[in-house]
Amino acid sequence: MKKDKKIKFKISPEEIRGIYKDYTFDLECMDYDDDQLKLLKSYTDNLTQPEKVILQLYAEFNSQRKVASLLNVSRTTIVKSLNQIRNKILTNL
Repeated sequence: MKKDKKIKFKISPEEIRGIYKDYTFDLECMDYDDDQLKLLKSYTDNLTQPEKVILQLYAEFNSQRKVASLLNVSRTTIVKSLNQIRNKILTNL
């Protein structure tokens, strides 16, 4: 199996934390008995903070270009990151 390369971002960890803070999902407002929410959370628990940010931004904007623009990286970087996220989630199923 091909070893995944780490994606390097052109933004600082502080900027990622700021974006992550703005796009942090508040589970307190959700119903904890929701099975689909629990399942989604279990899939995303193994993701890194930058991967969660990318996934949340992509879910919100549904545009690789928009996410790339917000994070100041190329669209290719976002495509690769989303593929890695997808593979990570699929291997944890």
